[in-house]
Amino acid sequence: MNLAERLIATKGRPSGFDYLRLGLAISVVMWHTTATTYGLPVKPRDDLWPQSPLHALFSATLPMFFALSGYLVAGSLERSKTILTFIGLRVIRIYPALAVEVVLSAFLIGTAVTTIPLAAYFRDPLFWKYLLNVTGHIHYSLPGVFENNPWPEMVNVQLWGIMPLTYRD
Repeated sequence: MNLAERLIATKGRPSGFDYLRLGLAISVVMWHTTATTYGLPVKPRDDLWPQSPLHALFSATLPMFFALSGYLVAGSLERSKTILTFIGLRVIRIYPALAVEVVLSAFLIGTAVTTIPLAAYFRDPLFWKYLLNVTGHIHYSLPGVFENNPWPEMVNVQLWGIMPLTYRD
């Protein structure tokens, strides 16, 4: 199969960009996970890889992810018949994953790693505030979770990585 046949088969939507975006997204999550676990800054520091060829790659990962995502979202807007259809498609794509992620973090991961008794965990206002992430009202902390990390109590910095890391509940 040649490129023209592949484009016809996929109705003009080659999947290569989707794979590239997935790879970049995984890279961003890995970088943020390393940063939050070991206390490294979110962007690569010159003193960590001063002469490494990886320095340029790590420095460009986040801008590449946002640029590619922007192009793909713009393509979705162009293919949508109306702005309402576009917004609906964005909500359908983002909201279910966000809801699942928040519920898993609060009820599964949080309960597994909290340092306080479960009864106190579920009564704590931080727990209930964290569930507001489903509405886009950002809260980083769960009670007794990740208290000894370099950024104490930060849950899912990757998810809200575009927000200032100085924000606290």
